[in-house]
Amino acid sequence: MDKQFEDEYLNEILRIVPTSVLVFDNRLNLLSVSQHFCDKTGRKPESVLSKHITNVLPAIVVEELKLDDKIKSVFYTGKPFPIALPYAQMEYRAPGLPRLFYSYRITQ
Repeated sequence: MDKQFEDEYLNEILRIVPTSVLVFDNRLNLLSVSQHFCDKTGRKPESVLSKHITNVLPAIVVEELKLDDKIKSVFYTGKPFPIALPYAQMEYRAPGLPRLFYSYRITQ
C-alpha cells in the first residue's frame, strides 16, 4: 500500500468506527481522532488535532488516571499498558452534565 492509500484508509476507519479513538504521539499531541469522539464532545477534528492531551481531554481526568504517564510508558517500553480487564474503565461527570463511563486501552 502506498502512503496516500494508507492515510485515506485510516481516515475512513476513524470516520465510521462507532467508538472514540484517539492517537497521540510521544509528546502527547493528538495525531488522529475518530468522528465518534468529535460527535460525542461536540468538537471538530481540526479543533483538537495537534493539541496536547490536556487540551483534548479534561485535565482532571488526565491527572487522576495518570494517562500521560501511561501513554509515555507505552512509547518507552513498546508494550501495551497492563490492564487486568480487556479495557480499563473511567467515570467522569462534568458539572451540570450526566455521568459518563468510558472504557479505554493504551497500546502502541
